[in-house]
Amino acid sequence: MRADTTGDVFNVGTGTATSVNQIGDMLCSRISPAMECAHGPERPGELRNSIADITKTTNHLGYKPKYRLRESIDDVIEWIKESS
Repeated sequence: MRADTTGDVFNVGTGTATSVNQIGDMLCSRISPAMECAHGPERPGELRNSIADITKTTNHLGYKPKYRLRESIDDVIEWIKESS
């Protein structure tokens, strides 16, 4: 682990690819299981997948993801409901 990281930029995430459609499906299934999630056509410039390269963060800070998105989405939904 590197000691001086002042001014460095680090990616934080799971290191696992997640598509916009996967996130939408996770949210729909948890918020309203009876609701069918609608997928529209891809928009110009839209990302298909999002994945954080956490190599630098792991090497320099010893970071290791503790949670997976699928396992944590319920906590996020609950936080949004409580904040509304």
